[in-house]
Amino acid sequence: MFYEFSNVLWVKRREGLTEEKAVAIWAELVELPLEVIDANDYLAQALNFSFRHEISPYDAVFVVLAQNLRCDFITADGSLWRKVHKSCPWVKQL
Repeated sequence: MFYEFSNVLWVKRREGLTEEKAVAIWAELVELPLEVIDANDYLAQALNFSFRHEISPYDAVFVVLAQNLRCDFITADGSLWRKVHKSCPWVKQL
């Protein structure tokens, strides 16, 4: 998540986000009471899942993590949702 969020901030510079504002937003993010899960523990399972469902390991790790945590995974990625929702009811489309 942190890599993704930092990339979003970097991309938003094209829309006028200054480095100073990006740093301020980052400081707020890291202060949120989030539970960070080490996805490395799920990579082998995600790789297997990615082969079975024809999705990238990057996407699969989120699906597998939600499965293991017994929670829903909500995605705006329609292609991902279509590929897995029938066998993975915890994957919900935004």
